Amino acid sequence: MIRDIDTLSSSQFDVLIIGGGVYGAAAAREAALRGLSTALIEKADFCSGTSANSLKIIHGGLRYLQQLNFARTRSSSLARRELMSIAPHLVHPLPCAMPTKGHSMKGKEALFMGMLLNDILTFDRNTLGDPEKNIPRGKVIQKSTCMQLLPGISSQGVTGAALWHDAVAYNTERLVLAMVQAAEAAGAQTANYLTVKGFKEANSRVSGVMVKDELTGKTSEIDASIVLNCTGPWADELLGTMSKPIRPIIPGLALSVNFILKRLLIPDIAAGLSFAADTGTRLLFLMPWRGRTLAGTYYRSHEGPPSALKVTDEDIDLFIRDLNTAYPSSLTRDDIAIMHAGLLPTVEATHNERDPQLLGHSRMIDHAAVDGIEGLCSVVSIKYTTATTEARQAISMVERKLGHNRNRPTSDDQKLPGSNFETFDQLQKNVREAGGSPQLALNYGSTYRDLLTNSETLSDQTDVLKSEVLQASRNDMAQTLCDTVYRRTELGSAGISDHTALAAAAAIMAEEKGWDAMRVAKEIEMAQGAIFPGSESYSL
Repeated sequence: MIRDIDTLSSSQFDVLIIGGGVYGAAAAREAALRGLSTALIEKADFCSGTSANSLKIIHGGLRYLQQLNFARTRSSSLARRELMSIAPHLVHPLPCAMPTKGHSMKGKEALFMGMLLNDILTFDRNTLGDPEKNIPRGKVIQKSTCMQLLPGISSQGVTGAALWHDAVAYNTERLVLAMVQAAEAAGAQTANYLTVKGFKEANSRVSGVMVKDELTGKTSEIDASIVLNCTGPWADELLGTMSKPIRPIIPGLALSVNFILKRLLIPDIAAGLSFAADTGTRLLFLMPWRGRTLAGTYYRSHEGPPSALKVTDEDIDLFIRDLNTAYPSSLTRDDIAIMHAGLLPTVEATHNERDPQLLGHSRMIDHAAVDGIEGLCSVVSIKYTTATTEARQAISMVERKLGHNRNRPTSDDQKLPGSNFETFDQLQKNVREAGGSPQLALNYGSTYRDLLTNSETLSDQTDVLKSEVLQASRNDMAQTLCDTVYRRTELGSAGISDHTALAAAAAIMAEEKGWDAMRVAKEIEMAQGAIFPGSESYSL
């Protein structure tokens, strides 16, 4: 990956995509694969904002059957299969359980019928040719088996459990990075730490943007026929820099928080646990993660600009209370290894509300039709699972505006970097025989060989290699220690406990980037204080 600001500012692009989260990265990949001259810019690091805040679950659509939304179940299943196909080292089947109670919608009978219907609607889910990617049929188990799988739940009222499989993205940050890499390989120009300061406008038409390079302080311009706004919760803030007022496209925002807990509460399976709350029934998910537990999601309404995002003491205490209610474990603040926090669009603005209603469907806005501004489009959505599907829709909108009616290949069968292997089991075997750790296969796929030229680890307490830090600095556009620790390697994915490895990573980056001792100290301080990725200056 090459960060070339001079080329960005001296080229004319068909489409400029603003926002380097999963939607912007997927759109850039799609546009470049279709042959459009494409630029992708991000004001911080790729996948450092809302896209970093995820339960990592790639949903197959089972939950939509409660609303009898068969079409959405079907589309979600196809999107899940696509991600397992194009990123087979990063997306894997995930066993899940949900206790059954009574004889209503949460009863064994209703959930059994739901899973049966889901199996029918997803009849072609196991056509990838890799047994590791197979999604088994759902089933209902007896109470005794449920209590063995989920020993921490209260047995009162439990009649058994529903078992099914979804999928999990082992490393969402590297999934987004792989999409950026694929976009660049197809011809796109990409850059992080490039902030849009305003739009180039004339006669009610956008023809590009003015940007500031956050690394050098220099300003420049980027020209494009279409600007696609994929900035998520910052969409309205970006549109607010237009000289002409544009109506808001996000009615409201919700704070979403996930914890990574130091304790492994449930070792073998993910669990969806519902419990009675003051606003009705609330659902939390617990998932084994890096030998710890990923727990979520806590929601409340957010007021003010996205930059005002803050996880308060009350938020933390309420989330811990909810977790102890759902799965009694005597959790305290000391059990929190790291938090993930982000903002999601809601269907309406709310004030001080728990569990606001999240936006259920993506929104694609052509501002020529809505606001009389040509050359500007926006995409708003919240689903990781359908990012590639909705990216195709967004780029089709861009092509229509460009007047391109040619039949072009789409990205659904174009594998991401690292996916050049037959089966995941064989990849893991190859990595073992080469002397690599399991995480190399999971994070890098078939590109693991590039890292084994130097197999020295950062410390004797971690499997992260020094060569991973070198690759992050030289080839993966990591600009800060946090970029490397949280979004390029596993060093900080479940919290930083190995300070020797952190110092070693900082020393490698210092040599690559020319940092002095003061800058190294600052980088280490920021990484140690980053209680959630994307907000490196925030701490409890």
